[in-house]
Amino acid sequence: MYCTLSTMRPPQIWRNRGWQRTISDMETIISPSNFLKDRLKYFLGKESTVLPNFTPRVKKSPTLKERQDYFVFIGVLEKHKGVELILDAYLKRRIKTKLMVVGKGRLEGAVKKVAGLMPEMVEYCGYLPEQEKIDLLSGAKALLAPSIWNENSPLTCIEALSMGVPLIVTNNGGLPELVSTEKCGLIAEASSEGLESSILALEKDEPQRSILSRNAFTRYENYHTPELYCQKYLDLVKVILSA
Repeated sequence: MYCTLSTMRPPQIWRNRGWQRTISDMETIISPSNFLKDRLKYFLGKESTVLPNFTPRVKKSPTLKERQDYFVFIGVLEKHKGVELILDAYLKRRIKTKLMVVGKGRLEGAVKKVAGLMPEMVEYCGYLPEQEKIDLLSGAKALLAPSIWNENSPLTCIEALSMGVPLIVTNNGGLPELVSTEKCGLIAEASSEGLESSILALEKDEPQRSILSRNAFTRYENYHTPELYCQKYLDLVKVILSA
């Protein structure tokens, strides 16, 4: 109950002891990714319908200038998000494009330390209000999402796609699905070397980055708009009711 109140999220049934029984009684389950669909089938023997997550179309500040001269990480500063991979990649000092880090977490001290060692290359922004976060994300060369665990379908990644910002992700969970249908990002090996290689590739190839940027917006329009989600959800409800 405390988690629900503090995060303002709906109750999470898997936190209850009877969650397996609750799931077994469900007639229809929605999965935001094929990764989760496969896991539900493998571990619980339950089929589900893939319905990709959506985000509203974001509104950038009217006076915002497109910069695209930095990479950005936005998320909790924890080990599972791959923050240390990003810091290690930058400490090699071969990447020439600045890194902006947004978020809070237990690795905040590590981020501040690297930012102190390389102030011209790494900037720690802390927690940002929603509009400032959107404005920063909209001007990035790419969003870095190098999770070392099985991410499902992060909303920050979908926000980036809605603004035509390419993704650099790892091959974990549902992350590759966000860039593979329309080629709108790069999939990096989950190591500092693999991440550095992908960052350098995007940094040095502006024509390719521009193509990925256009494809990112196409991916959003084809899969992640509120209108598409609502229509597919209602179609699913009709199928259930008519069964």
